[in-house]
Amino acid sequence: MTTYGVWVDDAPGRVIKPGYWDQLKAFGFSTGALMLDTTEPGWDPLFTPGQVRQIYDLAVARNIELVLTVWPVPRASVLDAMFDDLERHYLPIGPAALEVDCEGLWQPKYVGGFTDLRKASIHLVHRMDKVRRDHDVRTELTTFAGHPEAQAGCLVSRHVDRVLAQIYSTRNNWRKEAVEWDSRYGPGIRQTKELEKFRKIPADEDGTPPKICVGLAAWDQKWPGHTIGDAMDLAFDAAMEWDPVEVRWWSAKHIWGVQSTGPGDADVRTWFEQWVAH
Repeated sequence: MTTYGVWVDDAPGRVIKPGYWDQLKAFGFSTGALMLDTTEPGWDPLFTPGQVRQIYDLAVARNIELVLTVWPVPRASVLDAMFDDLERHYLPIGPAALEVDCEGLWQPKYVGGFTDLRKASIHLVHRMDKVRRDHDVRTELTTFAGHPEAQAGCLVSRHVDRVLAQIYSTRNNWRKEAVEWDSRYGPGIRQTKELEKFRKIPADEDGTPPKICVGLAAWDQKWPGHTIGDAMDLAFDAAMEWDPVEVRWWSAKHIWGVQSTGPGDADVRTWFEQWVAH
């Protein structure tokens, strides 16, 4: 059975309010992945342990799993500072999972204190295994299809419980170039092609491969001649063809948070309201 979740990227002042989690529950989400720190190459949490405790209580009271999402950097000092802080102050709160976002920061150019990225990856896996064992949490990794962690030769992905495959079909790509509706990056087509790649992530030493989940876009969904609902439907239906454990959208900021009333985002919110109603 597939569950549904959202990455939570609003400011603490919004996220610690009960109404915020009331609304996410109303949208049908049973997982909230809190973006705990920033994309800067260091350990810099945006939420204090006290705030995470408040958020955890709000989420659990609404039967929503809380995931803590962090951006690891392949530097020994940063990794150890991050995990030491997580284990001392954040994980005892009781989140369901710890997710590492391995994208722009998990690259050879950021390696420090290790001879190479492989050694850094071994250390990251070791710390995540310890977290799983000592704090009884699920381990997750999220990345995009072009990253080495989405390939058969991955160093970390094969060792986690779940991989969140970011397959975001949006009208404009990261270069701000228009994406054509029926191109390989268009809604539905991109999910079909790129999920096949993630399915090739191998099993770890005990023979267990990670469970593949799908990350979908909840912004920039308006193509000429098509409705936002058309785009959201195609991406979602293609993702569900793979029977994922979870579908998780980026992000709460666009669905319910600070940007949800902007052009286009209001229609995304309407899609979720209609989706839940059905």
